[in-house]
Amino acid sequence: TLALEGKKDNITCNVIAPMAASRMTETILPPDMLASLKPEMRLRWERTGGHGFPIDKALLPEHVQEMWAKITDFEDGRTTHPTSTSESMEGIMANFENTAGAGNSSERPQVVSDDGKVNVEAAKSLEFESDKFSYTERDVILYNLGIGATRKDLHLVYENNDTFGAVPTFGVIPSFTAMNSVPFGDILPSFNPMMLLHGEQYLEIIKPFPTSGTLTSTPYVVDILDKGKGCVATIGVKTVDESGDEVCKNEFTMFIRGSGNFGGKKEGTDRGAATAVNNVPNRKPDHIVTEKTNEDQAALYRLSGDWNPLHIDPEMAAVGGFDVPILHGLCSFGIAGKHIFKTYCNNDAASFKNIKVRFAKTVNPGETLETSMWREGNKVIFQVRSVERNQIIISNAAVELQGAALTAAPAAAAPAAAAPAAAADGDFKSAAAFAQIQAGIEAMSAAEREAQVKKVKAIFQFDLTNDAGKTAIYHIDLKNGAGSVGTGAAKPKADVVISVKDSTFVDLAAGTANAQKLFMSGAIKVKGQVMLATKLGDILKANKSKL
Repeated sequence: TLALEGKKDNITCNVIAPMAASRMTETILPPDMLASLKPEMRLRWERTGGHGFPIDKALLPEHVQEMWAKITDFEDGRTTHPTSTSESMEGIMANFENTAGAGNSSERPQVVSDDGKVNVEAAKSLEFESDKFSYTERDVILYNLGIGATRKDLHLVYENNDTFGAVPTFGVIPSFTAMNSVPFGDILPSFNPMMLLHGEQYLEIIKPFPTSGTLTSTPYVVDILDKGKGCVATIGVKTVDESGDEVCKNEFTMFIRGSGNFGGKKEGTDRGAATAVNNVPNRKPDHIVTEKTNEDQAALYRLSGDWNPLHIDPEMAAVGGFDVPILHGLCSFGIAGKHIFKTYCNNDAASFKNIKVRFAKTVNPGETLETSMWREGNKVIFQVRSVERNQIIISNAAVELQGAALTAAPAAAAPAAAAPAAAADGDFKSAAAFAQIQAGIEAMSAAEREAQVKKVKAIFQFDLTNDAGKTAIYHIDLKNGAGSVGTGAAKPKADVVISVKDSTFVDLAAGTANAQKLFMSGAIKVKGQVMLATKLGDILKANKSKL
């Protein structure tokens, strides 16, 4: 019927298989036949590699006709077999970044041969169009705010301050658009932007940035390495000022899955600080700076020029496999650079020579970032950890110092594990108890913290009142991330709110009071999911001997 009905519209039905192993047939067909009729043994989606047309040029039927042989070729090794909605969208999403690029591609040397080989030297010889970036003090302030500067950092957010200027990591901003204009499809086999991961970043400051002006950035290919299942492509960007003097140099290193096995070299050449391994020394950090990111951090940082919807649109984040829109890697890069800029450079841009990082994990906006620093000669080796997940998110990283920073003493750092302060005026004895609970959580291994969160699955809020009638609020989150203790009302909303006197909570934490009797007598008031309060016993018992 399908063949007959479709014939008049030139639709051909080749094969239909109205029998398969299913709940409907498992009771009537023998097991050996059912085994041969599993759907996965009879059907799969197969799609050609197709051809993506530049989105910034008019598309005519003649263009499609010209590429029709490629579009319909199932034998060129580029076929895909999508197994989910997100996979089926990858090709379409990838083409959103396909622009005509600079110049006429027909005038360029051929980098990718018909058999998929890459001529890396030809790629290095390519010239790309430069990009102009004009900015004012407003853009400098916006970038500094995007990497966590506050109103107290007047030298970063107030244009009339005597030392106002950009954090040196601002150097990635004028180069970003230029880097993105490189037509990767012309220099890599089977390039798909959805398969691109930003692996490393190197930034060298030639001279401090003016607070306003016009900069010109020109991209170039540094190297392309064949890593088998993928390739490592490094794109350099040279940025000059209006006088033609070089201001900074960037190297963006990307790992692109599915673009390997092109017959190229596997290892690159030593490029000094840009390729340094920067292993962490076998000793405690010399300085640690901790900063909690804002849940709206990515929404603010993107205004500096990285408009990737992955960092703002939940649906796009889901396509990328993320639960929420993630923070820009270069935002985390900027936050860490800001910490070292303050600690070792005394906010003097002339002391900041270069910075190189490796992006190890993504960051969710709202997480706390901990930058650990080790001074090794003229270099500060550092790594950044997500406190909530206890995962390293930036590794193999270093800043090279120069000028006054080589002899100046580092700025005093805040204590790495300061106890939480009371959320209101007054003396609260329970502050020590919450500090101990916090320390106990942080002392656990990542596996132990994960197990505790899975077991408890609750957020507790404590509304405390001391003998002077002052109030304070604490919360223990054993539902999200790796567990945490903090001051103020719980966010998201607590599952249980416990109202108790400051001294009574201390007795409970020390194990000298009976929670059930206190509850029955009204000395403890519980709102929300009352039964979850019983799980607090395990938390307090774990710290009883230390309180």
